[in-house]
Amino acid sequence: MTVPAKEVKIGNISLSVVSKQGYRLFSLSSVDRVDEIFGTHDEDTKIAERLFSSSLVAVVTASEPHKLKVCHFKKRREICNYSYPSDILSVKLNRSRLVVCLVDSIYIHNIRDMRLLHSINNMSSNPAGLCTLSLSSHLAYPISATTGELQVFDAGNLTSRLKIKAHDSTLSAMNFSFNGTLLATASEKGTVIRVFCVKNGQRVHEFRRGLKRHVSIGSLNFSICASYVVASSNTETVHIFRIDPKSIEQAERRNCIDSGATTTTPPASPTTNNNEGESDDSAGDKPASEDTGSGGGWGMGFITKAVTAYFPTSVVTDVFSQDRAYATVQLAEAGLRYECVIAKVEKETRLLLACEDGFLYMYSFDDSKGGDCKLIRAHDLRMPLHGITDV
Repeated sequence: MTVPAKEVKIGNISLSVVSKQGYRLFSLSSVDRVDEIFGTHDEDTKIAERLFSSSLVAVVTASEPHKLKVCHFKKRREICNYSYPSDILSVKLNRSRLVVCLVDSIYIHNIRDMRLLHSINNMSSNPAGLCTLSLSSHLAYPISATTGELQVFDAGNLTSRLKIKAHDSTLSAMNFSFNGTLLATASEKGTVIRVFCVKNGQRVHEFRRGLKRHVSIGSLNFSICASYVVASSNTETVHIFRIDPKSIEQAERRNCIDSGATTTTPPASPTTNNNEGESDDSAGDKPASEDTGSGGGWGMGFITKAVTAYFPTSVVTDVFSQDRAYATVQLAEAGLRYECVIAKVEKETRLLLACEDGFLYMYSFDDSKGGDCKLIRAHDLRMPLHGITDV
C-alpha cells in the first residue's frame, strides 16, 4: 500500500520526502524525469535535510526526536549524532554551518567537524521551529510569541545583526533569498507578504496575498535569481510576486538618509489599528485592483472612495498601495500543504509544487508576462515510484 508523503522539500532541483516508512531523496533532471537516488524504508522520519547536492544528510526520527544523526547516504553510514535537551523541530544547513532549532533554543555547529560553536537560549516559545539560514550564514528567527518581531543573527561571526518588526501578529513563515540580501516574511494571518533588506532591515516590498483572515502560509521561497517570491497557503491559490530592483536600491539608500549607516535596528513601520489592512471581504483572493464590470464607472477610484467610507483612511491606503501577484496557480483542491520553488529546468523557468499527497507538480511560468501558470506534468513520488502522469 502506498502512503502519502508526510513532508516534501525541494532544494536546488533535489527533493527529500519523509514519511512513516523513512526518507527518500530525488533529483530532477528534466520535466519528464525524476530519479530516486536514495531511500530508507524502516523508520518513521521527521526530518531529512540534505546539504545541497552532496552526500550529507541530517536526519531526525520519530523514535528519537531529540537526536540528530548526520549521515553519508552514499556510503550508508552514520558520521555522528548529537542529542539535545528537547525535541528537534527543524534543521538548517549550508556549507559552513548546521543549525538545530528547539522550542526555546537554537544550536549552531561548524558543519566541517560538527563542533558546537554557539547556543541561543531562553528564547520565546517557537513551537513550529521557525528559522531560516542563508548561504552567507545569516540566521533569522522569531523573538516574540505575541508579535512578528525577528532577530537576524550572523551565524558565521556569531554576532547579532539587527531586529526587524516585520508584522503585528506572530510569524508563520520566513526565508532568505538565494544571495542572502533579502528576507521574506508572513504572519499567522497570512494576507500580507513582506520583503526586507537584510543589510539594514528596511522594507523593500509589501505584497497582498489575499483578503481572507487567518490563512495558513505553507511555503514562502525566493527564486534563485531573487526576482520573485512564491507563496502557498491552505487556499486553492499559489501566488508569485515580482521583486523590483529599484525598490531594493531605494531601501538600501533609505537607511543612510533616514538613520545613518551605523543603525542596526530600523524604526517600526507606521501602523494604524492593523497595518496589514485586514478586513472581511467576500472577494477573497481576488485582487482588489480588478474592475467588477466593464462599464458604469466601477473602477479603482470608485472602489477606494466607497471603502474609505467604512474603514479608516490609513487602512484603505495600505490595502490599495500593496503590490499584487504577478502570477498565480489555481489548485484543484484547497487545504493541502505545498512546498513551492521557481527554478530553471532544461533552461526553462518552471514552478515546482511538492505536495504532502506525495506528488510533484510542474507548472509553466512566463517570467516576461506573468499571469496564470499551466500544469504540464505531475510526478508520483509515493512508494513505489510510479513514474510520470501526463495531464
